[in-house]
Amino acid sequence: MATSVRQSDLAPWKENHRCHSPHPNPLILDVQDLQLPTRHDPPSTISPSISFQVHSKDIIGVQGPPGVGKTTLLRTLAGLESTELPRGVRLQPPRQGLASVDWTTPQWRRQVSYVSGDTSGLEGTPRDFWDATSACQSQQGPLTKGWLDVTTLLTNWKLSPELVDQPWSVLTESGHGPYVALALAIAWKPSILLLDNVISTVMPNNNHEEEETPKWVELTLKSLDIPIVLVSKDATQLDRMCNQLLDLCHVDPFYLQGFE
Repeated sequence: MATSVRQSDLAPWKENHRCHSPHPNPLILDVQDLQLPTRHDPPSTISPSISFQVHSKDIIGVQGPPGVGKTTLLRTLAGLESTELPRGVRLQPPRQGLASVDWTTPQWRRQVSYVSGDTSGLEGTPRDFWDATSACQSQQGPLTKGWLDVTTLLTNWKLSPELVDQPWSVLTESGHGPYVALALAIAWKPSILLLDNVISTVMPNNNHEEEETPKWVELTLKSLDIPIVLVSKDATQLDRMCNQLLDLCHVDPFYLQGFE
């Protein structure tokens, strides 16, 4: 069961919030006084600052009413809301031998993987997407060896591996798109996963075998060493999966204007 805390309580990096004992797992992402951009033109940063830490094996749920900035938070962390990397966010490479570096945007997006439940804007097929991403220099290495992981994950989730050769438009319509996108993201072996309404508790088709897919996906995510920041419309799913909840409700309503 998740522990519900306000965002200000998730800031052990501050002296007055410092934990009395070290966290048992390595620190992966340190968010310090992050301000979210609005959808106003020109963009502005009028949100209260958000601070929290993500450690290996954490699953942190983000909750709050529509418009509070849940999607904006994930996209900002992933470096998708600006051409510049988010200020106040520090990534700790978990792989042995890697030190902190000045990240380039492609390197950052390789390590901080954002997956949306809306795959309607993607073109081609998942295999095309994988091949194009593998061709990028910033993605060289694990990607070239991970395609088998994609098909294995889909099989474990009671989904057909042949989905990777279907157009994203077809996958979106059938409800399979987010699951295939998630399998790709896990196979990339990022440092952290940001999941935005990816796991539906009900598959939108009548395939009896796929009724168990959400359960198997949840079990996979809970077994990963990769930490996860999760947005879900299903409060019970957050409670099942998360060890902490980042509550964005506790902010002045004035600051909620302009968020997606």
